[in-house]
Amino acid sequence: MEIETLIDGKVFVWHAEGEFAWGQGPPLCRLEQDILLCGLGSDGYRILDLPPGCADEIADRAAALLGFAHRDLLPCYHRDVRDTRHVAVIKKTRELRLRDLAIPPGSFSGLFGRALGVRLTETVAALSRDHVQLRINRPGSTDYNPPHRDGSLPIWANALNVWIPIAGVNELTSLPIIPGSHRVAEEACWQTEAGGVAIRGRQYRVPAIARLRQGPLHMVRTPVAFGQALLFTPFLIHGLAVNESSHTRMALELRLDVLRH
Repeated sequence: MEIETLIDGKVFVWHAEGEFAWGQGPPLCRLEQDILLCGLGSDGYRILDLPPGCADEIADRAAALLGFAHRDLLPCYHRDVRDTRHVAVIKKTRELRLRDLAIPPGSFSGLFGRALGVRLTETVAALSRDHVQLRINRPGSTDYNPPHRDGSLPIWANALNVWIPIAGVNELTSLPIIPGSHRVAEEACWQTEAGGVAIRGRQYRVPAIARLRQGPLHMVRTPVAFGQALLFTPFLIHGLAVNESSHTRMALELRLDVLRH
């Protein structure tokens, strides 16, 4: 099935295999009760500056983790790492811990919690541990998720999404979102069940959203830059981060659980 989605006003066609149907019910986000929204704002996301040198340290540690001598080589990842090795790399980088990148416990939860006026913890309750992923997106590849909401999966419904640029993030590679889409009702989404979509044979765990009642998805790439972090509610529609550049894009993705009592 060919699905048309607009990214920054430009039509992007992606091919999905799966059973789509209209969802049921109101928005998953409890709009009047969600304490994250006070800090994130009406669009459901916020961009914050990281402490000086923080992004550089993370990029250096990511480069070391991948076996690169310097972080400046990360955008050339697709030239040095072929498909067979890439599969092994992804298997490793999709289930990282903060300690793998030498990130002190409590540093991010404290920093972002103070900025949003909430209490956060790196320990995801459903996992009983922290969860970090290094997203590697090669040019012209399908190294991206379909449009989705993480909050559709109970494991992430209480978590703040954090997305930190590591290398190659710009207007051609940044993460697309739909501002304010946490307010969109489930019944307005034409989507799959969890784990019900594949792109070019690759199966995805998230429920994929193909369109809304009013028409195709209109996504925008977030203007988050190196040295900043993108924070957003797990109910915001995001994904389809097609890499339209000539270099590899990398970003650190983590979830911080919200302490509500």
